[in-house]
Amino acid sequence: MRTAFRKMKTTNLSFEEHIIPFETAHLILYGIGITALLVSAVWLMQNGQLSATYFVGTILFLFSVFSAIKHLYQQTTRLTIMKSCLDRIDEVFAESELADSGTEHFGTESADNEIEFRNVSFAYGTEDVLHDISFSAKKCQMTALVGQSGSGKTTIANLLARFWDITGGEILVRGKDIRKVPLSELMDNVSMVFQKVYLFQDTIYNNIAMGRPEATRDEVYEAARKAQCFDFISALPV
Repeated sequence: MRTAFRKMKTTNLSFEEHIIPFETAHLILYGIGITALLVSAVWLMQNGQLSATYFVGTILFLFSVFSAIKHLYQQTTRLTIMKSCLDRIDEVFAESELADSGTEHFGTESADNEIEFRNVSFAYGTEDVLHDISFSAKKCQMTALVGQSGSGKTTIANLLARFWDITGGEILVRGKDIRKVPLSELMDNVSMVFQKVYLFQDTIYNNIAMGRPEATRDEVYEAARKAQCFDFISALPV
């Protein structure tokens, strides 16, 4: 988090240093332009070349035009931020999709462990965050990951759902490497409650059935029972 704040501070200061000279020059030109036209209008009126009516009209027109130009320039900061956001969106769309060439399937046979991490390592880009992590969780058992903020609890939960692929080791579900199982089948067997939870103001039943409206009542009850049978929790820091 400290690294992120330092990067944000450096980026913001760099942006301000880049934009301030242009904004200052614009304000100076804005002032000079208004003053020059105002002086010209007064001089023309004193010499009888501009009537009082046209003088008032010129003043109103003057401030209307320059105020609009000033307001337009002040939006360049917002447009720059919007461009940066759009560039980020383009970067996300340019990311290659995870390989989904798995041909193995989860069987009904029991495995020693429902979930197992074997010597798992992972990095966000070039930043290593997990190193040689190994643990297992058995069926119908609640497993909690407890640690300080930023220690990798949420990352471990995300890796189980293959939001990213690991850089080393294996993640097994019922003895199958999740990279060898089709993504659709993996997601059919993994349920997640995210840190930012959104529930509709309705019954628990309707919230469960929201993802599959055609589900029967027995199927909704079964989904609720399965959720209670096995819980893999990315716990809050202690």
